[in-house]
Amino acid sequence: MRRIFLLSLTAIVGLGLTGCKEDEPKKTVADYLLAPLEAKAKLELCEKMQPKDVINDKECNNANKARDYLKHLNGDPNRHWSEVDFYIKHPERISEDLKK
Repeated sequence: MRRIFLLSLTAIVGLGLTGCKEDEPKKTVADYLLAPLEAKAKLELCEKMQPKDVINDKECNNANKARDYLKHLNGDPNRHWSEVDFYIKHPERISEDLKK
């Protein structure tokens, strides 16, 4: 009887944990500011997605915010935003809002 109980308990716990997995952490705006070429690659993937999926994709939104911020930082919208390395040299200048 005890053996059946232990097997049942093990099966219940095992089935309960099958849905648990570590999700890959989402990249923040700060992550994309530190890796602008990665942001550019993500935006290229986002362009191939359906518009409704892009709206719900937090990483697409964060990459877009990073691009806009870097364009604004440049002051020249015609300059290649992905070549800006300001935040790579000065990561302490990234505000706390952009790290979320």
